[in-house]
Amino acid sequence: MSDAAADEPRFALLGDGSTLDDDLLYQLYAYPEVGGWSVRGNAIASLDGGATTGGTSGGLGGSGDRRLFAVQRELADVIVVGAGTARAENYGGARMSAGQRQRR
Repeated sequence: MSDAAADEPRFALLGDGSTLDDDLLYQLYAYPEVGGWSVRGNAIASLDGGATTGGTSGGLGGSGDRRLFAVQRELADVIVVGAGTARAENYGGARMSAGQRQRR
């Protein structure tokens, strides 16, 4: 295993012990292929229920949380963020690489 691979977060499916590569992670979080629309939410909190640490939510998650957050953002057609969060986290517009656009 390369050093870069060792730093990557590992996700496991409950029960079978297999790890998830990016392709399977995208497949598991893909939207259903039924007509109509769907809404998905994502939130993080500390054990004591706090939504921030040091004034932002970014410090609450680890590399696995950030990886999953990025997958969910990439798959979304619309991203809604509260004004206070956008200011505190210094969010800009959502941008995708050519590879991400092609994967969609």
